[in-house]
Amino acid sequence: MLVAWPVVTAVLFQRMEVRRAFVWSILGAYMFLSPLTAIALPVVPDMDKTTLPNIAAAIMAMLLGYRVLQMPSNPLMKILIVLWIVGPWDSIFGNEQPLIEGITYRPAQSAYDAFNVMLRQAVVVVPLLMGRNLLAEDGSERLILRALLTGGLIYSLPMLVEVRLSPQINVWIYGYFAHDFGQMMRYGGYRPMVFMTHGLWVALFTFSALIAAAALARAQRLDLRALAIVGWMAVMLVICKSMAPILYALAVVPLVLLAPARIQLTVAAVLAMIVLSFPLLRLSGLVPVEGLIAAANALDPDRALSLAFRLHNEDLLLARAAEKLWTGWGSFGRNLIVDPVSGEYVTIPDGAWIITMGVQGLPGYVIEFGLYTLPVFMAWRTRAVRSEPLLAALVLMHATMLIDLIPNATLTPLTYLLAGIIVGRVEYLRRVPAGRTATPIVPGRGGRPGLALPGSGSAGVGVGDGVGGGGVTVPGLRTIL
Repeated sequence: MLVAWPVVTAVLFQRMEVRRAFVWSILGAYMFLSPLTAIALPVVPDMDKTTLPNIAAAIMAMLLGYRVLQMPSNPLMKILIVLWIVGPWDSIFGNEQPLIEGITYRPAQSAYDAFNVMLRQAVVVVPLLMGRNLLAEDGSERLILRALLTGGLIYSLPMLVEVRLSPQINVWIYGYFAHDFGQMMRYGGYRPMVFMTHGLWVALFTFSALIAAAALARAQRLDLRALAIVGWMAVMLVICKSMAPILYALAVVPLVLLAPARIQLTVAAVLAMIVLSFPLLRLSGLVPVEGLIAAANALDPDRALSLAFRLHNEDLLLARAAEKLWTGWGSFGRNLIVDPVSGEYVTIPDGAWIITMGVQGLPGYVIEFGLYTLPVFMAWRTRAVRSEPLLAALVLMHATMLIDLIPNATLTPLTYLLAGIIVGRVEYLRRVPAGRTATPIVPGRGGRPGLALPGSGSAGVGVGDGVGGGGVTVPGLRTIL
C-alpha cells in the first residue's frame, strides 16, 4: 500500500480540486497506511507514511503548475524553517566522539548523519509549506475541518470493531501488531489503534474530529443534527480510553461552541506560550510536579502512577540534556541513559519536548517548537482573525494538540498541515484590504482557483506569487493563495 500511495495521490489530484486532493493525500495516508512500514534507501531518509505522501503531493501539485513550496512572508517564520532544516549540523560539533559506557557503544555524529536528518526534516515540513500556499484563501478552514470530521466519522466503524474485538485491524491488513498489546488494554476493555502507532494517536485524531464537529456545528447555529454529530464524536473519544484527550475536550469543546473567537485565540496563545517555554519552566522548577500527580491521583490512581513514572524519566533525561544544553546529544540514542553492565536503556522518553531537548538541545527546541507555535501567535495578533470563528477554532485545536507534545510524542503530519493553513490564512487576511472581501474563483478544469478582489475589474486576476508575493498576475497563471 505504501508503494502504491503515489498512484493514489495522482488519482486524487486528477479527480479532485487541488486543495481537497492535497488534504486527502496527507490525511488519507495518515489514516490508512501502515504505521511502521518504511522503504529504506541510501542517503535519503526512509520513505514512510510521514514522508512519501508529502513528496508525492508536492510533485503532483508542481506538475500542475502550483507554487507549493514558496516560503511564508513572515520573516521569523522563514528563519525558523531554514534553521529547522539546517539545524542538525549543530549536533556534529558537540558530538564528535563516540560514547563508550561499559559494554555499550554509541557512535559519534557525522556529516552523513546530519545530512540524512536534514533531508528528513525538509520533507516533513512540506505539508506546512503546501498548506500555507494552497489553503490560504477563504473557505480553507472549513475545508480542513470538514476533512477532519469526515476522517473521524470514517474511523468510527473500525474503532468500534477494535473496542469489541481488540486492536487487530492492522494485523488483518498488514500482518503485524504496531505496539505493545498490554498498553492497548484499559478499564477492562481495549483501546482502538486502527492504522496508527498507538491508541493515543487515535484518541488525539478523534479529538481533532470532535473539535471540527463542534466548530462546524456552531457555524450552523447549533443545528440539532450537527450537535448529534458532536455527541457521536464525543462518544468515540470516550471509547478511546485516553485520559488526556478527554480532558482536552472537556475544556475546549465548550469554548468552541460558546466563546467568542477572541477568547479562543487568547487561550490558544497561552497554551502555545506554555509549550514554547516548557523546558525553561521545567529546568527552573516552576512546574508543580507533585500537584499534577496529586490531581491525577484524584481522577485515576493508575493514571497517576503512569504520570509519576513519566515525570521521573523526564527528570533523568532533563538532567542529561542539561549536560549538552546548547548542542544536544544527537541521534543513535545518545540522549538516553544506559546501564553500562547490561547495555539496556534505563530511561524511556515519552514526550516530544524531552526528546527534542535531548537530541537537539535548547536551541533546537526553540527552533522546532517555535515553528509549531508561531502560527498561533500570528493568529492571536491579527485582528481580522477575530471575525473568523472557524479559523479561531482551528487555531485553538492546533494549540491544544501542541500541549499533548509535552506528555506524549504525538507529532504527526497534521501538526505541520494545521500550522501551514494557519500561517496562510493569517497572511491572506493581513493582505486583503479592510472592508473588502476576497472571492475565490470556482476552479476550472485542472483545478486552478484564483482570487478576485472586488473592484479589480477581472474575475480572473490573482494576487501574485501566493500570499507572500506582490503584484498582480495575469489570468491563467496557476497561482494558489
